[in-house]
Amino acid sequence: MASVADVAVKLPPLLQGIDLEKINYNKNVPILMYHYVGPVEPTFNETRMGLNVTPENFRAQMKWLHDNGFKTYTLSQYFQRVANNQSLTKKPVIITFDDGYKDVYDNAIPIMKEYGQTATLFIIVDAAGPVYMNWDEIKKVSELGFEIGSHTLTHPRLTDFSDVALR
Repeated sequence: MASVADVAVKLPPLLQGIDLEKINYNKNVPILMYHYVGPVEPTFNETRMGLNVTPENFRAQMKWLHDNGFKTYTLSQYFQRVANNQSLTKKPVIITFDDGYKDVYDNAIPIMKEYGQTATLFIIVDAAGPVYMNWDEIKKVSELGFEIGSHTLTHPRLTDFSDVALR
């Protein structure tokens, strides 16, 4: 089984040596953020319903992006291109997934690979397991070209922390 050390959180190689605070972000790029990609269950509360996209709807969205000439970038790919004054494609889009739910691995990743797309996944590091992707799945997703980022260790409510505590 893979461990945290196998997918250690660090500055991605594309961004090493780049001062992200000095980049001119004058390019408007849509960012599509997802949480769950799975079938609707009768037990879902209103919050879960609002965060869920069915696999059929997700496929239709990814097909639409593909058929309409959009190119997906990971966040690091985007920042690296902007920092180095490299052009983006005519229709760039960034896709992210929060939390690292297993249904993203089971449902979203295969669809995105089918359409030649990529994304950045923000994983709750200490939550890897049955409801969330496990470390082997996270490592496989990374090997497929998807970017892995940290969504904190435990997903605390960061707005409740002082600036000192956040540091």
